Amino acid sequence: MRSITELHDNPRIVICAESTDGGMAKVLLTNNETVHVFFSWGAGWDRVSVSHIHHCPTKDEMCEVKGLFFRDGECVMEYHTVDEDHDPAYPRSVQLWRPHLAPPNRPPFLVLIPKECLA
Repeated sequence: MRSITELHDNPRIVICAESTDGGMAKVLLTNNETVHVFFSWGAGWDRVSVSHIHHCPTKDEMCEVKGLFFRDGECVMEYHTVDEDHDPAYPRSVQLWRPHLAPPNRPPFLVLIPKECLA
């Protein structure tokens, strides 16, 4: 995950609140939409939670936020928790996670896209 200094230096990221292990920001996307982001690096995980006021963030919006908050080559995952862990205050949020101790296991590419779909 990028450092707090790198996040502050990006003119598209406006940090609204900051703590010892994360903060809150508004991010201007290239489609001129603004998303709200909670970010943290505590408890052994990097976490970026992205919320849009009108809809769940799209794949393109999530990819853009990932590029702003994580370094090239960092593998992160969208993690879907069990229902009882959902926060009803943020019904339109999607979260990116990256463990500190080991990179996430990545499934083989052909498991994700069957060979016959590539033809």
